[in-house]
Amino acid sequence: MNRLILFTFICLLTNYGLVFGESLSITIKPSSGLSGIVSFNIHESGESTILRYESPTNIIEKSVKIRSELISKINHLSHSVLQEYMGLNQFSQWPEQQETISVAITNEKVTKSISTRRFSKNILMLKQLIKGNIKY
Repeated sequence: MNRLILFTFICLLTNYGLVFGESLSITIKPSSGLSGIVSFNIHESGESTILRYESPTNIIEKSVKIRSELISKINHLSHSVLQEYMGLNQFSQWPEQQETISVAITNEKVTKSISTRRFSKNILMLKQLIKGNIKY
C-alpha cells in the first residue's frame, strides 16, 4: 500500500514536470528601461504567475493556468538552457540581441541562473514557447 502511494506521488511529480521544491523564473527584458519587462514564474507550489512591468511604478501580477505538458516542456528547455550556457566559455557563435533573457531555477534553496543577450537555439525555443502559449 505504501509503495503504491509513493509510486503515485512520484508519477504525479514526474508528469507535472517540476522536481518537488523547485521553482523556475524566465524574464524577458527589453533593451532599456523597466517598461515591457515580462517575468514568468512557476513557484514551488506549482502555481504560475506573470509579472508585467507597464512602467517602473505599475507592475501587473496575474496568476495563469498552464497545462502540465507545457510546464514540462518549459522546465526541460530551461534545464537545457542552463546546462548549455554554463558549459561554455565562448558565446560569440550567437549574435547579440537587443533584449535580455534570464533563466533561473531554484532547487533546495540554491539558484542557478543565466542572463544573456546572445541567444542559442534552445533559448529562442524557450522564448517562443512562452510568448506563443502564455497570454500576458
